[in-house]
Amino acid sequence: MGSTVVGAVLRSQQLFIFNVGDSRCYLFSAGQLVQLSYDDVPEHENDRPGPRRSHALTQA
Repeated sequence: MGSTVVGAVLRSQQLFIFNVGDSRCYLFSAGQLVQLSYDDVPEHENDRPGPRRSHALTQA
């Protein structure tokens, strides 16, 4: 069993998005959906642009 979350915060003219797991954030613009986030799962670690991060798998 697992859980996922995606969220967005709009402050002034800046939009901050975040996600954990395989929930995604999309923007609907000009009649099209644009994916803004990438799945945060170990299988897709090398598919994501930007700096690499260390992952720690935990079980609660």
